[in-house]
Amino acid sequence: MNLRIQPIPLKWSPLALPEGTLIEARLQGLLQSWERTPYAPGQQVPQAGVDCVRFVTAILDGLNQFKTPAFDVVPADAAMHSRQGAVSTIWAFCRAYGLRPHNGPETQPGDTILVAFRGGGAGHAMVVGPEPNTLWHVGQSGVEKTGWSLPADMDFSRAFRQVDRGNWK
Repeated sequence: MNLRIQPIPLKWSPLALPEGTLIEARLQGLLQSWERTPYAPGQQVPQAGVDCVRFVTAILDGLNQFKTPAFDVVPADAAMHSRQGAVSTIWAFCRAYGLRPHNGPETQPGDTILVAFRGGGAGHAMVVGPEPNTLWHVGQSGVEKTGWSLPADMDFSRAFRQVDRGNWK
């Protein structure tokens, strides 16, 4: 088993919003409320079960203070298991949350990172954490915080940022 890791080709930076520190603290609380929630396809229930897509939507809903989650707007993570499904899911994310591809070298807390298995396999969604060089995602142990690297069998695909982060107050 190859346990080699590779860095993500982006640089972590603090949130560039006037209320950045307060929003980062709220983001940390949202992320921690999901910590160790086991993987369960198509689910979005803290401490009971969640998949990677539903985890990211829950965090974005929390940041945007949506009263009703956009649960049925974005497909479950099974949609990420094919190239066509992954593309449809990414566009659904973009429409539902006003996300745009972020091409700069810096990424900020709350950004969405998409990765893919080497060779074009399934996609996986992650959230940039408020602590330097951290990512949050649904892994083998459930929702977990990891460092700024990927397993050797995965490649960085794209970073996305919500255009109107002014809602994050």
